[in-house]
Amino acid sequence: MSNPITILDEHSVAIARSLDIMILSTESLFEKFVREDPSLRGLKTFWSHASEIRERSVELVVSKMLTARNDLRASLSDSERLHSETHDDTEMFIHSVREAFRAFMSQVQTIYAKRFRDIAAARVFGSDTYNPDPRIVTGSGRKWNFTDYAFLTARQMLVDWYNTSKLDYLTENGYTEFTLYTLNPELMNEVYKVEDYPSIAEKLFHPRTTKLIGGPNVST
Repeated sequence: MSNPITILDEHSVAIARSLDIMILSTESLFEKFVREDPSLRGLKTFWSHASEIRERSVELVVSKMLTARNDLRASLSDSERLHSETHDDTEMFIHSVREAFRAFMSQVQTIYAKRFRDIAAARVFGSDTYNPDPRIVTGSGRKWNFTDYAFLTARQMLVDWYNTSKLDYLTENGYTEFTLYTLNPELMNEVYKVEDYPSIAEKLFHPRTTKLIGGPNVST
């Protein structure tokens, strides 16, 4: 069986790097139109082109996330993989990915649009107070650079998909407890109740986790 932690890391890094390229395209557009037409008209043109980049970015991520999901599915046991294929969730998965990364790229687009407005205003009014902060702000108010945020968003979604696939299999087959899959052998014997997953998920299975749901606990 393939190592799912390695799969998570490799695909999440690749997705973040792909988005870096798309964000650089947005920044190049920003610099072009700020230089050529630092006005509301220039801003409108920039926004239109940036919207096209946003949508291309989203579809690129959807494709890469589906590949990552398929690789994770291949790392499941035969019975788990058959269960996952039988209970196909592709449509829901694609919808979730689109929503998450459209929101991300919309924030990026808005950040550059605000920078555009600030620069245009500074040129009109002779002000020089423009101080950009090109970071993503989460609901908690925490700020992330673009690459880290893209990496963590992709990784969390893949962690959630993997664990949900495992949970669905465990529940349907009557298992009530599970062990961990982890790179730390000292934690492999830890046992958790399936019904407790919602209360432990945030602590154990955060975006940077090196733990995943392993298999059913059959020791009792």
